[in-house]
Amino acid sequence: MQKQSLGERIRRRRKLLGLSQKKLANLLGVTYGNISHWEIGITNPKPSNLSTLAKTLDTTVEWLLDGTEDTDKNSDADYFLDVPPLIHGGGPKYFPRAQLETQNLDLEYLHWLAAPDDSMSPSIREGDVLVVDMHDREVKDGKVYIVRYADALIIKRLFKRINGLLLRSDNTAAVPDETLPPNKQDAIEVVGRVVLRIGEL
Repeated sequence: MQKQSLGERIRRRRKLLGLSQKKLANLLGVTYGNISHWEIGITNPKPSNLSTLAKTLDTTVEWLLDGTEDTDKNSDADYFLDVPPLIHGGGPKYFPRAQLETQNLDLEYLHWLAAPDDSMSPSIREGDVLVVDMHDREVKDGKVYIVRYADALIIKRLFKRINGLLLRSDNTAAVPDETLPPNKQDAIEVVGRVVLRIGEL
C-alpha cells in the first residue's frame, strides 16, 4: 500500500473532523489557498504552523510528517462517532465523539441530515450537516427539530402555545410562522431534535 503524503494526511484528518478548507484556514489564521496548496502538495506548512496544525487536527506532528502512529494516541474510533443518515441513500458520517458525549446523548439514536434549504438561515444554511437525536422528541420551547409534515422533512423551531404548536423558521422574512391548533397536530411528527450543526461560518 502506497504511503500517504503530508497533504493527503492533512486532508484525511480535516475531513474526519468535518472541517471545510475555509474553516480550517480560519482556525489556523492562514488563507484558504494555503490549505488547498498543502493538501495537493504545491507547498508544505511552515515549521511554525505544524504544531498548531497537528493540535487543530487532533493528531501529532510526527503523524503529519511521516504517518508514524503515536501509541499514546487513541484510534480514530475513540475520537469519532460513525453516525448513520436519517434519509436512506446517504452514507455514514463521522463526528467528534467528545462534542456529542458532553451533551449526555444516547449515541445510538443519533442520525445526520443535510439541511435542504435556507429556511433556517442564518442559524442553519442549505447544505449544513445536522446531527439529530431521534430519542429527544418532547418539544422544548425554542429548540430546533426535524419535523415530518405533509410527507416532507422540514426544520423548525417549535414553541408550545395556548392556541397550538408554533412552527417557526429563523428566516422569517421568507417563511412565515405557522400555528397548528390542537385538533390538527396529528398532521405532524416530531422526528428528533437537532443537537449539532457542522457548516461554514
